[in-house]
Amino acid sequence: MITPFRPLRPLALALGLVVAGCSTSTPTPVASPPASPSSAPSSNLESAAPSTTTPSSPPSASVAPSPALTGWHLVALPDQTGISNIADLAAGPGRIIAVGGMGPLGTGRAWWSGDGGATWVAEPLPPDTRAPLRVVVWGDRFLAAGAGEFDCPHPFALQTWVRTAAGTWNAAPADQKFCVGGSGELAVHGQTAVMAGTGSGDVPFVWSSRDGLHWIDRSGAIQRDTTPAAVIADSSGFAVFGASPAGPWDVHSADGSAWQGERLPGNATVYPMDAFLRDSQPAVIVESGSSVGVIARDSAGAWQTQPANGLDASLLARVVAVKGGLVALGGGSAGPRIWASADGTSWRAVELPSGLATTTSLTSAIVANDRAVLSGQTTINGKAVGAIWIGPASLLAS
Repeated sequence: MITPFRPLRPLALALGLVVAGCSTSTPTPVASPPASPSSAPSSNLESAAPSTTTPSSPPSASVAPSPALTGWHLVALPDQTGISNIADLAAGPGRIIAVGGMGPLGTGRAWWSGDGGATWVAEPLPPDTRAPLRVVVWGDRFLAAGAGEFDCPHPFALQTWVRTAAGTWNAAPADQKFCVGGSGELAVHGQTAVMAGTGSGDVPFVWSSRDGLHWIDRSGAIQRDTTPAAVIADSSGFAVFGASPAGPWDVHSADGSAWQGERLPGNATVYPMDAFLRDSQPAVIVESGSSVGVIARDSAGAWQTQPANGLDASLLARVVAVKGGLVALGGGSAGPRIWASADGTSWRAVELPSGLATTTSLTSAIVANDRAVLSGQTTINGKAVGAIWIGPASLLAS
């Protein structure tokens, strides 16, 4: 049983906090949607159908051109009062995808926007008791992963979904390995996807898939007493970072099947959090006590640790890569926090949307063309609901 180091942040944590917070939130004013016609909510968002045109452009964070904005604006979402949380964001050819759950039980739901996040269309997922909490772009598709109660001994299970280029969501068929439960992180490279994480009972896993729906267990790549915490893909394949009683480690693979591992600098108190690419090479944000650092390769290819100045581990929840740099999300009793950095070693505080309740949680951020998009959960008319804010890309500039 793993006890010497910080446990993996569960994917289900964000959703659980939202459900628990619905009955304790107090009314708090929030920013109004932009007044321009392009950023006002459409009157037929609920009935609008997703495009069935297959994008021909390569994967990118491109979306339709949008009017200039100043500051953050809270966007109106279809059936917003029923949304328990917006858990993650991803941008692909011509559209942004958001995933999360509908309250109070967290039924899975997705939303898409083709105008830089100004208006959104709801997309139902196949009926399930689990909800997506991570999403990544995969060519002209999107791959999502999540978790929730299911018919398992725990009872808790993982699940994955794939959105086709035509806008249809497919759920993975029942598979006993999903009963590992816990949480997992996603990365894609070419025609392969990898999910890595820790299941219920501290069981580590690494899986690979060619379609995002049927998964092969590759957990032999890692030892039992380890905790996979982050996975990322670069031009050469995949890297998984994690913790162990001996210290941080990584394993890497060209195709998600055969893996090789190595130790990283540090001891059992050094815990990898999120991975990103720096100079086209995998790097990882780590925490140790109240300190945050970056482990990355130097010019000679050796792993080195550098401080992440401006971040406090006690406030940090997640780090995501955005166009042009990195964004860190977190907060504490005083409310949510956002930071931006070019390379992970020097961070600046980012302006927050106005009027946020101290209980607001921020879950993801992206930059698509000239827009910054932020997701999470906040209080609207006294109720905790999922939310999306948009603003100029300069807000998240490093």
